[in-house]
Formats: sequence, structure tokens, C-alpha cells
Amino acid sequence: MPNWWGVHNNRPEIDFVDDGFVALGWDAIDRDVSDLVQDRDALKGELHAAYPRKNSRAIAAWAGIFIRFVIDAQPGDVVVHPHKEEKTINFGRIAGDYEYAPQAETRRHRRAVKWLNTGVPRDAFTQEALWEIGSTLTFFAIRNHVDELEKFA
Repeated sequence: MPNWWGVHNNRPEIDFVDDGFVALGWDAIDRDVSDLVQDRDALKGELHAAYPRKNSRAIAAWAGIFIRFVIDAQPGDVVVHPHKEEKTINFGRIAGDYEYAPQAETRRHRRAVKWLNTGVPRDAFTQEALWEIGSTLTFFAIRNHVDELEKFA
């Protein structure tokens, strides 16, 4: 059974669905992090160096997000992407390993996604499911409402 992940995008000019990927920001980490995520302390050190004004709790949370995105998420896992402006939910499957896109202007930390069902109205879901996929994290595990969401993937 695949894992379920939620992803948020605070840059609406980048369209995950049209572009066929999901991505993380943290553009100051301007390199492939495949090796870095193997050592949480080294990852936190690099994040802290890139974002020196952030507190240790934020840095630790960001390190966890990178590890989930690069290591824990696997091809075939389901990704759920709420589109805030359109008030819709998009469902896809991760279609590849982590990639670093150095030529991209932003959102260089990426995973290819095959979008399966897009533009599903938010009112198709219970408020509890919407709260779970409305997490404040950028990339997060969905655990509690998979049974409600899976009919759309």
C-alpha cells in the first residue's frame, strides 16, 4: 500500500499540476541534497548556515521535511496538493526519485508527479480531512483520512 503525502505551494506562479512535479523551496540550499539528508545534523547545519535568523525548532522541522521529501517518499506514493487559490484538491502519484533542478529559478528540489485527478472541489471532503491536508508544513504525511481521500486518487 502506498504512503500518502500532502504538499503545499506558496508560489502560485509555479503550477505543480501543469509542470508535472512537486517541489520544495529553501532556494538558499542551492545544491542536490541527496547526500546531505543521510546526516540530519549536517543537514540542520547547512540549513542554519543558509537561514541564520531561523530558530532551532524551525531548522529541525525543515530538516524533517527534506528527509521525508527526499528519502521517505517513494515512487508510487500518492501526493495530495490543495490549490488554495482555486479551492480545489489535486491527486497524483510520485513518478520518480528526488531531483535537483539547478537551472530552475526557484523550487529546485523536485519530485516528478503523474497527476491522476485534478481540480476536485474542496466541498467533496469533510472538514476534518481538509484540516489534515491543510497542515502548516510544506510536505507532510497524511494518515488519518486516507480512506476518505483514496476514492479520488
